Amino acid sequence: NEEKQTLVLTSLLHDITKEEYAIDKAHPTESSFDAYYILEKLNLPKQQHMDIYQLIKNHDLLEHCNKGPMDPTTGKRLPIPEDEQDKKIKRYAYELRSGNIGELALMLTKADLLGVTRDGSFFDKYGKALDKVGNKLRNEIKTVKSTAIPLPQTKIPNASKLIADDENVKEIT
Repeated sequence: NEEKQTLVLTSLLHDITKEEYAIDKAHPTESSFDAYYILEKLNLPKQQHMDIYQLIKNHDLLEHCNKGPMDPTTGKRLPIPEDEQDKKIKRYAYELRSGNIGELALMLTKADLLGVTRDGSFFDKYGKALDKVGNKLRNEIKTVKSTAIPLPQTKIPNASKLIADDENVKEIT
């Protein structure tokens, strides 16, 4: 089943650039690019290839949709304002609108939360937040699918078609 294969490949590659036991905020983007080029070797259908890229690029959705600003007086994190959360969820909904990848993204996020601690305490702490974000994301994806004008995905050039000098990277045409 293609959906199962998509989830398995995403699971294997989503942290490919992340250093073990480190906090790396850039790894979703970096891992998505590395995975994109690795997956080219597998000759997957183009849509599946792009779905895996989007899943990896957006696998930090709970963190972005759940973290509010720091309180400068207490140093504690404040709840995210509802309107700010909704705005972020809309962006993720657009990115994850293809097929069923919104659901796959939520599965991956849940698996990530469950994998942080052996006793499940990290999931216990954030599981309800994931449910809330997940429900909002599902509803927003339905809205996007029913109202959005489909736009083409960003074209990612083949690594072999890039040339770089000291200051610029250009695509060879």
